[in-house]
Amino acid sequence: MATVSAQDDEIVREFVVEGHENLDRLERELVAYEREGATPDRIASLFRTVHTIKGTSGFFGFARLQRLTHAAEQVLSKIRDGERALTPAIVTALLDVVDETRMLLASIEAVGAEDERNCDALIATLCHLADGEPVAAEATEPTVAETPVSDAYVESTVRVAIAVVDRLVDLASELVLARNQIARLSAARRDPALTAATQRLDAVASALQDSVMRTRMQPIGSVWAKLPRLVRDLASELGKSVRLELAGEDTGLDRTVLDAVRDPLIHLVRNAIDHGVESPEHRQEAGKPAEAVVELRASHEAGRVTIELRDDGAGIDPARVRAKAIECGMVTAEAAARISDVDAIQLVFAPGFSTAKKVTRVSGRGVGMDVVKTNVEAIGGTVDVVSCVGAGTCVRIEMPLTVAIIPALIVHVDRARYVIPLAKIVELVRVEASSPAFARVVASPVFRLRGSVLPVVDLGRLFGATSADDSDGDSANVTVVVVQDGDRRIAFVVDAVADNEQVVVKPCGAMLDRLWVYSGATILGDGEIALILDVRGVARRAGLGWSRAAERAAMLIGGHAASGIAAPSVPVKVERPAWLVATSSAGRRVALPLAEVTRLEELAPSAIERAGDREVVQYEGRLLPVVRLDGPHESGEQLTLVIHVSQVGILVHAIAELVEQAVVVDRATAGPGRFGSAVVGGRVADVLDVATLGARLAA
Repeated sequence: MATVSAQDDEIVREFVVEGHENLDRLERELVAYEREGATPDRIASLFRTVHTIKGTSGFFGFARLQRLTHAAEQVLSKIRDGERALTPAIVTALLDVVDETRMLLASIEAVGAEDERNCDALIATLCHLADGEPVAAEATEPTVAETPVSDAYVESTVRVAIAVVDRLVDLASELVLARNQIARLSAARRDPALTAATQRLDAVASALQDSVMRTRMQPIGSVWAKLPRLVRDLASELGKSVRLELAGEDTGLDRTVLDAVRDPLIHLVRNAIDHGVESPEHRQEAGKPAEAVVELRASHEAGRVTIELRDDGAGIDPARVRAKAIECGMVTAEAAARISDVDAIQLVFAPGFSTAKKVTRVSGRGVGMDVVKTNVEAIGGTVDVVSCVGAGTCVRIEMPLTVAIIPALIVHVDRARYVIPLAKIVELVRVEASSPAFARVVASPVFRLRGSVLPVVDLGRLFGATSADDSDGDSANVTVVVVQDGDRRIAFVVDAVADNEQVVVKPCGAMLDRLWVYSGATILGDGEIALILDVRGVARRAGLGWSRAAERAAMLIGGHAASGIAAPSVPVKVERPAWLVATSSAGRRVALPLAEVTRLEELAPSAIERAGDREVVQYEGRLLPVVRLDGPHESGEQLTLVIHVSQVGILVHAIAELVEQAVVVDRATAGPGRFGSAVVGGRVADVLDVATLGARLAA
């Protein structure tokens, strides 16, 4: 057994770190090359990677690791020289080498020596493959092994102990609290010397905080590195053909958040392949390509990280979920019958729930989606799942970039102070309570802001304050905080705005843990505690309409329609949205969720111009594409333009009404530009699908 001396310990640690990095790259490239084909340059790169590990292993006297990588090097040498092709059997054997090498590196990292692993069978397989001899099927069949994640690899981008970084973050957080307290004292004393010192402290504390937080930021691609291999092996085991598409690997987020999302992503990918994706035969019978597609995308959105996992599989059948929930004793048959399809799908997050017909090594124990929801919500995130039978499933996770320090606005509501993250705030507006900007749609208050119509949430009334401002009154001014969650804007009415400052996010206590409206708490500069508002939770508490699940469902179906996969003609229930109803020049009624409308504009026909083969208008210094619902309008007629969040202008004849109600969209009438039809405001209206309506722009 080879061991290393104390003086070589740091060198060996660097070897382990670089070894894990090389193995991750080798694993990704092998899976990609098997699908896309390998060029001589790529094979040479693989050869050099294995050769580097072999050479360093020999230098330290790690005999097993040297023999194993030497055998892999021989196979790659034959492929590089054109004597062998990169076959699936060779790829599988080389991936097994990756797994065994990780095990050996983990042992070296833990005790400074290789363990007693027997690699003779794998080495023999590699020798047979190098010589072109047949190998028994069981020798090359994949096992989806859970290989250890090296602590050294996790730390590789930091190069210092993670505990040290965590301690620095804690100290930076405390420094921010102290800075806030001193800033308040300085403002009260009005001492020029103290003010100058406070400003200097503020600059240093901000720079230190920014630097410390950057040391904890890592790209999400470090978590995704294992997924191509996981998909490849699991699909092979289940007899399915799956292509994994990744986007946004460079999206950075805090290491604590990254660790929390690691297991949920693995569970979601496993579920997509095991439960969602059909076999090639069933897909072809359904008119789909034999190869399924699983898409994983990450992006920064309004100060948060958004991750979407989408598959084009069989989807989740709400009826099957209800039946399974009744079978498991989670709900009674009567209660299940009252659950909407959207809510029924959310039952997949319940502990112990599984639609698998039997327990296997991959699934069936009912812990996967429960782990996803628990881990994500523990860091202040949210998870939504939407699905269409036959079209696929989309899971959307939203998480904070960091759970430590955030810039925020402090507002007064009655005698309490609340904190709103600045990342969620669009603008502040001070208006008279009697202003015509306030109106009512049915029984719901709305706020008109430069052509946009925003739902209103009076925080005083929502929290039961006795002295809340009355937005319909005529005796006082009110402050409106316009916030944004995803594509939706909401107007929060508050008593006053206090200040904005960096706040240290602390988790809520157990008593507040299950309340939607709070995402955490913080200690303000004067030592008082304030609760941090969750914008989406406040909207839910206020009963605002257009649900995120329905919004994602529309996107999901639209995406599949665009890819040529027919969406099923099943009714889609949309819970309590606010709708904008308009009429076309031919008298047709059309409806759009109010949350998708950013502005209404009146313009003359002469404002419509042509750019190439498209109609456009000049809008806010750019050209806005315009689509007509039907034929041209009468000469001299004033036009109404609905500005959609997708930056498309829709020409309508007139705005008919604003309606707030739950609707059921009949998908049987779906077509280009139409998501379906529904009864809105007591009359039939076409629900516009702007994603496909915009396709007319190129016609």
